[in-house]
Amino acid sequence: MDSKDERSSDTNPTSTSNTDVDLESGRRSRPRQRSESTSDSSSEYEEEKDADHDGHRPSGRELQESISRSRSRRSLPRDRRATATASGMNQPLSRTISRRDTALSRIRTRPNVAPFSHPLAHQQTTADVLVDFEGDDDPYRPMNWPTKKKITTTMMYGLTTMSATWASSAYSAGTRQIAAEFDVGNQVAVLGTTLFLFGFGLGPLLWAPLSEVYGRRLAVLTPMFIAICFSFGSAVAKDFQTLMITRFFGAFFASAPVTNTGGVLGDLYSPAWRALAMAGYAMAVVGGPCLGPIVSAAFVANPSLGWRWTEYFTGILQATILFMDIIFIDECYPPKLLVYKARRLRHETGNWALHTKFEEWDVSIKELSKKFLLRPLQLLMTPICFLVALYASFCYGILYMMLGGKRYRYTKCM
Repeated sequence: MDSKDERSSDTNPTSTSNTDVDLESGRRSRPRQRSESTSDSSSEYEEEKDADHDGHRPSGRELQESISRSRSRRSLPRDRRATATASGMNQPLSRTISRRDTALSRIRTRPNVAPFSHPLAHQQTTADVLVDFEGDDDPYRPMNWPTKKKITTTMMYGLTTMSATWASSAYSAGTRQIAAEFDVGNQVAVLGTTLFLFGFGLGPLLWAPLSEVYGRRLAVLTPMFIAICFSFGSAVAKDFQTLMITRFFGAFFASAPVTNTGGVLGDLYSPAWRALAMAGYAMAVVGGPCLGPIVSAAFVANPSLGWRWTEYFTGILQATILFMDIIFIDECYPPKLLVYKARRLRHETGNWALHTKFEEWDVSIKELSKKFLLRPLQLLMTPICFLVALYASFCYGILYMMLGGKRYRYTKCM
């Protein structure tokens, strides 16, 4: 029996050595095989399947699959470090922390799972699947919209902003009645205007970054709806504390159009026409505080209406303009429009790889805070921005000081 085994081993030395050579060549030729076509690799696998091996040692195919898995594990973290860039940004965007690493995941006791992976995760996106405008003359680009549509959009955003600034000054006409009804001093009653301006200053810190993520339309119309609710809340306030709280939060949400309309004009107009559009928009911004006290004084002078109707009318005006905005206003933020375009193309063509640069942006609170909180402060430290902001603050302060002090001035004159 032993001699028979020795003869079989002696008669087949070539096959054993060939098997070893094939296994070794499989290890050596692995980098070359990765660059070959799928058909060539599949034919080699079929040949190895018919090759003679003892069944205990791994075949060439098993070795190649093992080597491929180990190399992919080593290369995946390096490939994942490649970051995407958002539309209009040249700086790389940092990767946000995963949900499984957050404190919220620990509170909700999510199970510990391995990092997400995919066989094609190491492949970078190619430029041929990125959706963009069809050149500078693409009619889908907001700057190429018809003039009528641009004017309509500008007018509606201007009216929305005017209704927001209207609410800031309409309150001042009923200051004396508010002080008498809630048994507070006249100086304390003026706090309603002060808190409104304070909310105007804090709101842009939130609505400006949201407009860069979700688009102009959603970041303006949604806060305005909430501001309308607070306007009616001020009208039905049962105590002075409720009135002050609703005034503050009404201003916080109503500051969205004041902040984001400038971005809308930048999306619609080229630099040659942007100054003219800004001049018309500035008239709407200043028109609200000027018209608000005049109309509100008529409600206060009518004994059957009183100061509460200044807030009722403000809410009705804002609701009417918001209803018109929903009908006439389209999204004009170019990256968001490209997202809509890519979504439509994916459904129509069935090519689910189509996407935009904007969709590659992994949004993080840290990056938004750096861009919209730290960068404005850095700009404020420059001489030009500081002087312009100082002058604008002075003019704004004079305007609202007149609203609070006109009753005392005209009373002294009389």
